[in-house]
Amino acid sequence: MSVGCYSCRRTRDGQLKKGYSSDEVDAIAAYCSDLDRCFYFPIDRLDGRATIQLRLRPTLNNQQSRINWADEFAFEGLQSRCLGP
Repeated sequence: MSVGCYSCRRTRDGQLKKGYSSDEVDAIAAYCSDLDRCFYFPIDRLDGRATIQLRLRPTLNNQQSRINWADEFAFEGLQSRCLGP
């Protein structure tokens, strides 16, 4: 699953894409109709990226580093993350 994290507008020279910053937004939420699930991305986890890709299943080579697991960003887990221990 891939989520766009940018605004886009047309200019005389073509399309201009601009990633969001913490000055503009606090977070981005996305809905995936294939999974029927919502996801929440705090702006500090986006690192100025244009997109974030979520992994649903383990990789074939068992890679673990730099993987964005879908369950980490699941909207249904948001309340427990905000409340803390």
